[in-house]
Formats: sequence, structure tokens, C-alpha cells
Amino acid sequence: MELDPRAVWNRVCAAPPTDGLAGDRHLWAVVDLFTAISADGTESTVEQRTAVEIEQAATAHDYFGLPHLGAWIRRLPERAFVTEYSVLLREYMSMIVVDDHEVLWEALERKLAERPDDFKRTG
Repeated sequence: MELDPRAVWNRVCAAPPTDGLAGDRHLWAVVDLFTAISADGTESTVEQRTAVEIEQAATAHDYFGLPHLGAWIRRLPERAFVTEYSVLLREYMSMIVVDDHEVLWEALERKLAERPDDFKRTG
């Protein structure tokens, strides 16, 4: 049975995953960072996260085939306090929405097709 991307997205967005599903963990890290940057700004996002959490978010973007975003996130702690927020937000948004296509959504659909077991709950 094929997984519905919207159902997976909604499930993960509802609460942080507590099981060991790699896909859910990575999707949570992507969504959590996206939400934080959009709502709180880059400085607050960096201040409210540990270096490990920043790296988890970068690794999650790599997992979804978005290494350019992973690299951008890895540089965020050194740039958040020296580059204007609006500049960083424009950079980030230009990488997640390209030609009116939601890159994160497309990455989820690709990964669901490639590795459905990373998102399947049993029982």
C-alpha cells in the first residue's frame, strides 16, 4: 500500500516522533526548523537550539536530497548574528520554493517513493 504524503506530513507535524522511524525523525527536524525560522527568525532559532539540533536539521535536509539546504543550515550559527535576518530569510525561502514549486514537499514525495519503510508505522 502506497503512503499518502499529506497523511505522513500531518502525522509528523502533529507531534515529534517518538519511535525509531528515520523518515519521521528527519521530516520533523526539517519542519521544526522551517517553522522556527519562519516564525522566530534566524537568531532566535539558533539561540533556542543546540549545536546537535542544528546538525540534526542539516542532516535531515541531506537525507531528503537537499544538501545545499543542509550546508546552509550548518553555516547558520556563524551567520545568524552578523547577517540581517531579512537577507537570511530570503536566501532560505529562495531555496525551499523554486519556480513556485515547494522543494520540501517534492523531497518528501521522492523519499516516500524511494524508502517507504522509513515512514511506515506497524501495528
